[in-house]
Amino acid sequence: MKQASFDVPFYLQKVNKIKYIVGLDYKSSKNLTLVDSFVGASKWSFNGGNFITITPALLIEGLYCDNDTSLLFDSQSVNYSGLNQWLRKLNEVNTSIDNESDTLTLTYKRSESINFQIDENLDLSILFDYSTKQVNSDKTGFFLTENVRTIFKSSKGPIDIELFSQYGEHLRRLLQILYYQPCFVLGSTIDKADTNEKFPIYYSQDNDLIEYTMHKGYLCHYRDINNFTHILIKWFELRKSDDYTYITWVASKHLFINTPFSEEVFLENVRSLEVYHKARYPKSSRQQENNTYLKDRIRYLLDVLKGFVALQEYNNFIINEGDFISVLVENRHYLTHYGENTTTSKNLLTVPQLYSYSSKARIILLTLLLNDIGIEANKTFGNLKERHNY
Repeated sequence: MKQASFDVPFYLQKVNKIKYIVGLDYKSSKNLTLVDSFVGASKWSFNGGNFITITPALLIEGLYCDNDTSLLFDSQSVNYSGLNQWLRKLNEVNTSIDNESDTLTLTYKRSESINFQIDENLDLSILFDYSTKQVNSDKTGFFLTENVRTIFKSSKGPIDIELFSQYGEHLRRLLQILYYQPCFVLGSTIDKADTNEKFPIYYSQDNDLIEYTMHKGYLCHYRDINNFTHILIKWFELRKSDDYTYITWVASKHLFINTPFSEEVFLENVRSLEVYHKARYPKSSRQQENNTYLKDRIRYLLDVLKGFVALQEYNNFIINEGDFISVLVENRHYLTHYGENTTTSKNLLTVPQLYSYSSKARIILLTLLLNDIGIEANKTFGNLKERHNY
């Protein structure tokens, strides 16, 4: 079953996932299309009848979807939280006041837009503009604010909305890593060129408690990057690999905000190092017949890291390399398998140890991953060490 209508609720409970559901907003009477929806169990009430829970991946406002081609679009505009501040280059503004006419004139130089082809599917544009706002109070204020529009545009005609969503999410992950703070999609529209229609879309995400003030403590700021377009192209190449899709997801998660001392956090960070080595340094099919031990993967990555950072900095970070590898491997195996006779003092980490080994594994992954796309490893390593007090 690919589609459903709200007038057949009794049949929805028989379906786990539905491609699209069409309905109306009962307040505005606007068309609504729910995409990739999961349907929960139905509940019966004598007063209200039958109730079901529908959880869509995204909601499109104003669109009536009557077949699969209705979900083909030409471009998508995305508003990411914090992007204005991270891209901030407002430094060429001149003011003049005409006392006779009592007017204020602002002259500014607009930042150069970013336009390039991501791959054979999409082009990406990051467009800069300004808006003004006057605030009336005891002191009159006049503000010049940067506006940033991020637009994904198909280079091969209308494509499925799911592909736009994948690219938009992949960029969000990179921004979250570089912010080193949460990044959300604040708003988005999807466009059809043939009818010149724009439809707002909404994603399911938990961002109600986030205040979108200026971010502080960036891992890497835009003004410190000289080759941003090249970095973006390399970053989007990673999405072609399932292993890298997992790696970038782990790398972008801010695991130390809510669960800084969790065994699950430790396990996920060590696993991501294992998957990264497999993806970054693949073996031939014949060599794949022999398993590469986790300790060898981690030792190899540490050798790579030593080639990018100062030896003294590395030695202060990894005091005893052999012990470090042993703790990661033994605790990874223990927390994964919980086998008999595996509980020793080495795999019963204290709370401070969980944080230390988790954060160090994360620092290794981010340093090497960002270096692969063109962000200098030594700077990333130094910034992360400072962030985590090493």
